[in-house]
Amino acid sequence: MESVVFAVRTVPDEPYLGLLLEAGETDFFTVEVASAPAFALGARILRNVPVDWTAVGVTTDEELQGLAEILMRLFLSFLRYPSAATLDDDELRKLVRRWIGPALGG
Repeated sequence: MESVVFAVRTVPDEPYLGLLLEAGETDFFTVEVASAPAFALGARILRNVPVDWTAVGVTTDEELQGLAEILMRLFLSFLRYPSAATLDDDELRKLVRRWIGPALGG
């Protein structure tokens, strides 16, 4: 959950990605982030998260890649379409914990 909060808060201020977001040029990098190689990379990252994936029902590489895909797509939506009602860090953590947390077994 902390990684989502960190990324949502940090990426817009990252010099190059932030400029793309401000210029409305998010398609430039969202196409690559929403690709099969990106989902495979996301699955490799998730494999290193200290979660018992089998215990939460994720038993195949295909399922882990599916989880990586949905998480990446959700993350992109946070960046591309920020909420009109700005959430502070605690509110964002609560939102992520409630709706994304169960998918991560936490």
